[in-house]
Amino acid sequence: MKHYLVRITALVAVIVLTLSLTSCEKPGDSNMVFVEPKEYEDAFSNPMCGFRGGFMDQTDGYITTIRDYVPWNAIEKNADSTVQEIIDYTNEKWGDMPEKNIRIIPRVYLVWPGGDRVNNDEYWPEDMVKYDFTSQEFYDRAVNLIKKMGEAWDNDPRIAYIEMGIYGFWGEHHLYGNQLGLPEQMPEEAQKVLGDAFTQSFKNKKVQIRYAYNFKDYDFGVYWDSFGHQDALYEVDSIVDRGDFWKTNIVGGETAYDWGSYRTQPGDDPTDTVSDKVHRDWLIQWIRKLHATGLGWVCQYDKNDPAAAEGAAEIQKAFGYRFIIEKFGHTEKIGADNSFNAEITIRNDGSAPFYYDWDLTLSLLDAETLKPVYNTRFDAEISKIYPGDEYNVVTEKYSVPAESHTFKLSAEIPENLTGKSYVVAVSINDPSCDKPAIRFACENYINGGYHPLGVVGYNVEPQEMNIKFDDIEKDKTINYSK
Repeated sequence: MKHYLVRITALVAVIVLTLSLTSCEKPGDSNMVFVEPKEYEDAFSNPMCGFRGGFMDQTDGYITTIRDYVPWNAIEKNADSTVQEIIDYTNEKWGDMPEKNIRIIPRVYLVWPGGDRVNNDEYWPEDMVKYDFTSQEFYDRAVNLIKKMGEAWDNDPRIAYIEMGIYGFWGEHHLYGNQLGLPEQMPEEAQKVLGDAFTQSFKNKKVQIRYAYNFKDYDFGVYWDSFGHQDALYEVDSIVDRGDFWKTNIVGGETAYDWGSYRTQPGDDPTDTVSDKVHRDWLIQWIRKLHATGLGWVCQYDKNDPAAAEGAAEIQKAFGYRFIIEKFGHTEKIGADNSFNAEITIRNDGSAPFYYDWDLTLSLLDAETLKPVYNTRFDAEISKIYPGDEYNVVTEKYSVPAESHTFKLSAEIPENLTGKSYVVAVSINDPSCDKPAIRFACENYINGGYHPLGVVGYNVEPQEMNIKFDDIEKDKTINYSK
């Protein structure tokens, strides 16, 4: 059994810790060392996960995704409007999102109800009939718009996913309380037209619908816009009835503080929800049970309230995915054959998967600069790293625990790197820019999204190194600009 030491300086305590990486005899490879890194216990931000903002909430520390309402006539004034007009709108309004590390959830809408559901703010194109939601002319125009949206947004890295919108008040697929004699529920014909159009136009971005009991034959997620509301629990059954759709489709939406008995649950306001244990536990149970990725409105809690900040951190840890590195192993010394092997075991302690297969990446970092000199990819589908299931509110754990997933790689390291020692690090990279994006809940971390987990020598003995760990939550350098 061999041992080597990596000296690590913890920035917070400014003390030197010693981490021992132990070489283990392993069938087929006796040159492997393994480590079980310590979990990072606090909450932190990650792409498309957690508190979800509106366009004016984007400065919150946890927010990396915002939902933005898009008036139909802002991207299509008439039938002759082009895809380029949608692209121009996107670039003008969301052009700086990559630098801010924020992604957009667009929802196109036509009507924003006024107090009497008649005198409304309306956003119909100039050549369409207002409040016509069911004619063939409306369906044709909707299909044409959705096709343009797909061409503009389906491959745009600034777009997280799509809330279907279009139909009804606020794009919420209903016309409840209208005084126009219109059907309050979305007709099945409209569901088929919109369902087919979004399925055909969005092959890469996930799509959500407002009510889980609609679009039963379609592979869509859900935005529950009164999430956990005392008077809206009838929606729970329809979400559950969709089975394990959450494994491939996003559950989200927002809390609501403007109707019914909201003060009972989810609370008087966002600060009350996150700071009061009764409300907080109520929200967390629904996040866990329904496998929610993120929610809006509740993000507007008072950031200067210590109790609210503490409670918000607890909720943030429940949202979406939270990847734990259980074990990591790698070749200790690269020899004359240039071969390098590694494996990593990951568990998801969150409530939902990450829904896109971004790149689980291994990097060799220069010992002095800690910049990557070599990258390679694990053979991994991270979208299938699921959390547990069947949440038990008494034990506050999933009755079906999350499975551990082990991924391996074998690579040949370029000969021009020989004769040195390198820091071995892992990251999950956004393929649109090939930069680290998703962070693990792991204390071994340096700013920029890398998790150093060992040292490898290339035709030399691995050298002892001093590495300062950074605090994940305080790292504001992550972005996806090219």
